[in-house]
Amino acid sequence: MKIYDFSEQFMHYVEKWMQESAADFKTPDAMEAALPSVYLQFLNTEADWLDGKTPGAYFQSFEPNELVSYLCESENADISAPEPLTDRIAELGLECEDALIAVVKNADNCDSLRATAINLLREIASPRAAGMCIDLIEESDELREVAVDLLSELGQNEIENILNRLENTSKSTKEAFLDVLCNFPGDERIYTYTVQQFLTQSDKRAMYASFLAKLNDERAIEPLTKALDLSDLDYIDYIEIRNAIEMLGGEVECDRDFTGDPSYEALGALETDK
Repeated sequence: MKIYDFSEQFMHYVEKWMQESAADFKTPDAMEAALPSVYLQFLNTEADWLDGKTPGAYFQSFEPNELVSYLCESENADISAPEPLTDRIAELGLECEDALIAVVKNADNCDSLRATAINLLREIASPRAAGMCIDLIEESDELREVAVDLLSELGQNEIENILNRLENTSKSTKEAFLDVLCNFPGDERIYTYTVQQFLTQSDKRAMYASFLAKLNDERAIEPLTKALDLSDLDYIDYIEIRNAIEMLGGEVECDRDFTGDPSYEALGALETDK
């Protein structure tokens, strides 16, 4: 299977277009604004390097397994996956699910390839990917973020499974699990556990405040408001807690002085520079 660098070819196309069209634009910004339409032209122009096919239609005749194989070969060649390729995979949807899941499950694949496959599984709303991503959160620091993103959208049916794992897992995994769970309000256990973590994990108050905001439960206003008076509260905590309270419909009357706090002073320096 021959792998083409679509990005590199587009850059050649743009260079030629700029040489031919420079006189038509008064400013570089105006030329830059035209690039999206130039990209569409590129996609729909027959290309010698594709034996006369257009880049936009090149992958239309590929079978699902061939598309995912091309994705893997692109990664192995250190070439970014062409947008027409990922668009075609997304278009075929669940027809590509088995091949994408196989890519994710293969631990010999590099993390960037597996992450791309997870993102595509999220895009096609794979009904089987959520359970697999729970295991990834526990096993892989590198893939945790994309696994959380997928579960936050597709993990509704995995709530019980995640709750059952909360107590017997690492701190970082527990945080990731709660990040997911707080996208699915309505379960009392999720609210109770998140409040408990907010009250007991003083080094992560800002993060847990943001989780409580996602839960959209007005009961959280009280513990959040009480936390504003804590003596060890730093500026970042204060901002996140205040934002959470306001998102939940509460009002913040506590106005504290954070002079000397590094984050506060850094923000002040930025404002002065402006």
